[in-house]
Amino acid sequence: MEEWNDRAEEDEEYYKLYTRVTEDLPPVEYVYEGPYMPLVGRQPPHDSEPPWRAELPHELTQYPEYRHLFPGHIPGLRDAVAAQLKEMRRAQYVFVNYQDTPGVYVSLKVPFDEPRTHFVADTGRNGRLKKSGRTVPTLVDRRLQLPVPSAVYGPNYETALADWKAQVDYWVAQVTEANVAACSACGGHGFVPHGALEHQAQPKP
Repeated sequence: MEEWNDRAEEDEEYYKLYTRVTEDLPPVEYVYEGPYMPLVGRQPPHDSEPPWRAELPHELTQYPEYRHLFPGHIPGLRDAVAAQLKEMRRAQYVFVNYQDTPGVYVSLKVPFDEPRTHFVADTGRNGRLKKSGRTVPTLVDRRLQLPVPSAVYGPNYETALADWKAQVDYWVAQVTEANVAACSACGGHGFVPHGALEHQAQPKP
């Protein structure tokens, strides 16, 4: 090799004096002592999926590509649920941890199960009400305090993600159910019985 390097620097013609010769060699085996930790699971979370906070063994803290295979949690469930509730047509207010109460607070404008209407007079420039106006549906305020957890925990990301999706669907369904109709028989002071009643927000003293 030293002769090759010396001659190669002088003239490229010297390359032609050599012929490449190769031979098969026995495979080299490396033996690593255990114990081993097999890692089985799906691919790491995509950027469009909820993030994962893993509880990694110290030996793997420098290997983020394995985090989703270890126990941990997905944060931000309340914000994710609130974001979907804000898209609802009758959602008036949606707050996370409203008045220091953990969870998601929702205020809805709900129609009666037997539609009611009332007359709304137009307002003039001087602030006085006119005889003209329009008839609008009568709506009732409906307030829910949903005890949505702040995060979803699991033995790995795949399991926790399935639970995350199930919880988002559950809490959205609760508000969808409460969004149906107010009871005409009680004048809007009560509501058509359903599961969402357990999340009825109570006014604070």
